[in-house]
Amino acid sequence: MAGGLWLVTGAGATAGLLGGSGAAAIFELGAKQVRVELTRLQVTMKMTMLTGQVDLLKAQSVLRSLEGQRDALQTTLEEEQLLNDERSTRIKDLNDKLDALADAIGWIEDEEVADA
Repeated sequence: MAGGLWLVTGAGATAGLLGGSGAAAIFELGAKQVRVELTRLQVTMKMTMLTGQVDLLKAQSVLRSLEGQRDALQTTLEEEQLLNDERSTRIKDLNDKLDALADAIGWIEDEEVADA
């Protein structure tokens, strides 16, 4: 699916991508690929927000989905920290994914304010 939207729609499963939801996909992908997909999503969001108020509602829906995925990933990180060394690759990867999500969420929030 174009523009990274499959991360938030869960349509990746239908398109033959990972998992049945965006959260599962983010968990399965490597941190670098998560960042690439979130960048694609940001470009799509910018184009969507330029077209008007109705699309702003879509942007807000995407934002809520990303925030939910961030919260789920944060919970996973907390659980993994109980089981793994803080310097482990697993913990580093989860932190990198959380950073990428935080960047994407912050960018979308900034764009919403700029376009309002």
